[in-house]
Amino acid sequence: MALLVGGSNTLPTGPGVPDVRATTVTWTSSSGRVTSLSDFDDPQSGAFVMPGVAGTGLPEYTYFTDQSPAFDGSVVRGVRAGQRQITIPLHLWGPDRPSCLARFHRLVQDLNPLSGPGTLAFSEADGSTRRISAYYSDGFTGQEDDDKTGRHWMTAVLVFIAPSPYWLGEDRTVTFQVGGTSDTFLPLLPWKVRDSQVLGSVKVINLGEVYSYPVWTIRGPATVATITNTTTGESFVLTRSMSSSDTAVIDTREGVKSALLNGSTNLWPNLGSSPVLWPLRPGENNLSLTVTGASSASSVQLSYTSRYLTAF
Repeated sequence: MALLVGGSNTLPTGPGVPDVRATTVTWTSSSGRVTSLSDFDDPQSGAFVMPGVAGTGLPEYTYFTDQSPAFDGSVVRGVRAGQRQITIPLHLWGPDRPSCLARFHRLVQDLNPLSGPGTLAFSEADGSTRRISAYYSDGFTGQEDDDKTGRHWMTAVLVFIAPSPYWLGEDRTVTFQVGGTSDTFLPLLPWKVRDSQVLGSVKVINLGEVYSYPVWTIRGPATVATITNTTTGESFVLTRSMSSSDTAVIDTREGVKSALLNGSTNLWPNLGSSPVLWPLRPGENNLSLTVTGASSASSVQLSYTSRYLTAF
C-alpha cells in the first residue's frame, strides 16, 4: 500500500476517495521520546516518509508440513507468523548543516537498539492508530553517496525488526461487579454483573483480527475465581483466599504469563497443575465469570489490546 504523507501529493478526487495525506508516522524511543517521521516542518525532526514503505501488510508465515509416500503433496501440521521486517524510506533535512546534524544525532540516539525496543505508529485522519514494538536494524550506516546526502539533507531506507508480527490497536478495559442485569459487553463501557457468587455470563467482542491475550485483575474478597471462555471451551481457576484489600493480577500475554497477589506473591501454584490462560478470539467471545466468597466489594477486571494483521 502506498503511503503518502505531507501535503504536496496530487490525489484523485471524487466520491469515496480517501485523503491519505493525513496519515502520520511516529517513532517512540525506548525512553518515551516521540519523533514525527512525517512532518517536514517539525523543528525537532525535519523528517518525512518517502514512497516505498514496506512490511505493513500481512506478516510472513512459516508452514510446518509432513510428506507421505502414500499420496502427492504434503500435510500442513502447523502455521506460524514470523517476525516482521518494516522498511521506511526517510528524508531528513535542516535549514543549515548544524541543524540537520542535530536532528540526525537526535534520531540516531532514539533509534539505538541497545537501549531497547521502540514503537512505530501509523495514525489516520479519523484518529485511529496502530502501533508495533520494533528495533532499528539498518539504514543509518553512513552511506555518503551524492544522491543520498547533501550539506543539510540526507535520505536513508530505515529497516526495523518487530519480534511480534501484529499491530496493536485499541486498549480496552471493563470491570465486572456485583449487581446489574446486562448480559452484553459493549467496548469501553463498564458493565455490572449479577449476584455475589456467580457474576454471570457476558459477551465480549474482540474487534481485532487475531487472538488477544488479556490481563485479569481480581479484587477480593474471594476464595475461588473461575474464568471461562465458553466460546472456546477453555477455562482457568484461581484458588486463593483473598480479603477485601487483596488484588490478584493474572497476565496471560505472550512472553509474560504471570500471576501475582498484591504485586509480589507468586500465584502460579494457585492456578492448578496445567492452567489454560486462554485468549480472546477475534469477534464474539461468551465468557462465564464465577467468584466464590464474593461480596459487593469484589470485582473482576478484563483488560486487553486489539491486535491486527496490518498497519492500516
